[in-house]
Amino acid sequence: MIPVACARLGEEEIDAVVEVLRSGNLRQGMKCSEFEEKFKGAVGAKYATTAANGSVSLQAIYANWIGPGDEVIVPAFTFFATAAMVCHAGGKPVFCDIDPRTFTMDVNDIEDRITRRTRAIAGVHLYGNSCDIDGILEIAVKHGLKVVWDAAQAHLTKYRGKDVGSFGDAVSYSFYATKNMTTGEGGMIASDSPQIIENCILMKQQGQSKKYLHTFLGTNFRMTDVEAAIGIVQLGRLAGFTEKRRENAAFLMKGLEGGDGLVMPYTEPFVEHSYHQFTVLLELEKLKITRDEFAAKLGEAGVGTVVAYPMPLHKQPVFEKILGDQHFPNAEWVAKRCISLPVHPYLSQEDLEKITHEVKNVIESCR
Repeated sequence: MIPVACARLGEEEIDAVVEVLRSGNLRQGMKCSEFEEKFKGAVGAKYATTAANGSVSLQAIYANWIGPGDEVIVPAFTFFATAAMVCHAGGKPVFCDIDPRTFTMDVNDIEDRITRRTRAIAGVHLYGNSCDIDGILEIAVKHGLKVVWDAAQAHLTKYRGKDVGSFGDAVSYSFYATKNMTTGEGGMIASDSPQIIENCILMKQQGQSKKYLHTFLGTNFRMTDVEAAIGIVQLGRLAGFTEKRRENAAFLMKGLEGGDGLVMPYTEPFVEHSYHQFTVLLELEKLKITRDEFAAKLGEAGVGTVVAYPMPLHKQPVFEKILGDQHFPNAEWVAKRCISLPVHPYLSQEDLEKITHEVKNVIESCR
């Protein structure tokens, strides 16, 4: 089976972890500080701070501006944490629809969702594809809103020549095992605002401005030096990983483009996609097969797939209870048709040829 995601740690990562273990400094320490310095340089941010994972990175950012009853505009099609962390920060997610080509927030649907309680917009760079940064910033400035960029899947994605980590009020990253670089679990907050980073640091270490002096209602969201040691090595590999993902995506695009029944990922000409996922859409109206049957047939042929995400957020039971029945046609349409193919940097040429061959075989057999 060709896996849809693949995380590998080499001897350099293992040696880095062993060095930390032998030092006895297992908590947040100098390795976390080194990782922060190197990461902010890689994405073009002025400041950065590590966190336990991408979800709490978002929560720490939201806590800068969100209180009880405050609202954040969130795309209806994204990972659960983008909206859930609004709730954990005391606020309320307000969903908007997506652009069915890019899978990211539809800027034309944002302003109708803004109320007097709206405090921020959560722009998600889904699958490694940048959302419409200019459009979102224009709306944010017009209405006096903050912008939280969710770049959990967008390491080294670029928008108009700039890394997505260098935009907006704050950017959240994840280093989960399947991400473009990993620390196992882990996250990072990047920002050009020293105040935001200071608040996030207080949030992640029990609100302590100094030991046993608590000036902020925080909790423990810290990364450890063990994870940071892995992250430092992985960050050094990230540019190479990203280039290989882009090369693999180009091969898949060329090999599969033009096939009736399959829509390729779309990227604006001024965006450099980092391809956390290579997500295609099935034209189910042209195929005598469901999306799950399509995935099963590829699995039988030895090609792994993943559906991210089979249910838009407004249809999740927990949000239906909070927000009631809602309808976002593009998010619902994409959720029924999307499927991601392997694009990770460890694919061989033989793997790539097999993926394109088997996908075309299944498509041809199901027309």
